[in-house]
Amino acid sequence: MAVSNAPTAAERRNLLSTESPKLAEAAKAYFEEGRLGEALDCYKAAGDTEGLKAVCQKAVLEGDFFWWKQAHQMMGNNPPIEEAAELAKNAGEKGKDSFARTASELLNHGKEDE
Repeated sequence: MAVSNAPTAAERRNLLSTESPKLAEAAKAYFEEGRLGEALDCYKAAGDTEGLKAVCQKAVLEGDFFWWKQAHQMMGNNPPIEEAAELAKNAGEKGKDSFARTASELLNHGKEDE
């Protein structure tokens, strides 16, 4: 098992509660380890919009509808329909059928609105 460079859960709670200047560093460590939820919390608390966008991009590549939607909500955006097709495709290829179905439904709903 690889050793984590990211803060522990207790350390993360402390960083988040004090608005530490180390939040961006922690977010990057979580992101690099694929721990997108923890990265999102830290990027949001740090006010790092570019970090939130990076999580969106990674979530699309990984076919992870949940973190993709969360990141957009944290930025105050509605998830863009254009990204839903790629996310659905990637989720399907990775066997994340529920995420693929949800992204496809969002995509189809967006087309109905046009």
